[in-house]
Amino acid sequence: SGAGIWDWDLVSDATLFNPSWAEMLGYSLEELRPTSAETWRQVVHPDDRAAAERANESVARGQPTYEAEFRLRHKDGHYVHVLSRGRIVKTGGKELALELEASGYAQYVGEAA
Repeated sequence: SGAGIWDWDLVSDATLFNPSWAEMLGYSLEELRPTSAETWRQVVHPDDRAAAERANESVARGQPTYEAEFRLRHKDGHYVHVLSRGRIVKTGGKELALELEASGYAQYVGEAA
């Protein structure tokens, strides 16, 4: 399958995923709807959550790019390694807190041990 594409509005927490993102985890996109950043929070491995959240927060503080590797829970219960990369695609000018959107992809790296 192709790269799992995501789009995240950091202000509203609204998040969109493409079908490949869901398929990496054994789901159809319909099974995950409605999606939000909470969708991701529910499947990220508890041991990886803090580091992944720090990477997310760096984008919210204005870092233009994002890269993190973490494990996501597959529908069958096992974890898969993904490499997620993104960048800021839209800002509200000087008032970053008013409008900030990141877009990127997650690529399947392998099964977690």
